[in-house]
Amino acid sequence: MSPTQAHNHKIAAEGLGRITRLIAQPDFIWFLREAAGKELTRLDNLIHDRKESKEDREAALSEWLAVKRLAEWPETFANDCGKTLGHEHRITLDITEPKPDAARATETTT
Repeated sequence: MSPTQAHNHKIAAEGLGRITRLIAQPDFIWFLREAAGKELTRLDNLIHDRKESKEDREAALSEWLAVKRLAEWPETFANDCGKTLGHEHRITLDITEPKPDAARATETTT
């Protein structure tokens, strides 16, 4: 690999690393799912509203499909992470939902 290629590869890996750290934040994942869920409900109502024109319902369906893919994106991204990013570099990411702390889960109030 040439020095220029190595430099470009390093920049790409660092940029992807910053993005994956953002995406892995539980608040980001929650926000994405919450916002997508509300938008899916709104679009679903438009799709089934017979007062709307056929073109408007078709446009709402197209939007609904795009938002549905966006809502599923964190899981898709998690599955895709770990695949090779050029040459020998691998990026792994675990974006599973955080589990409650064991100590707090067993606490009892008196």
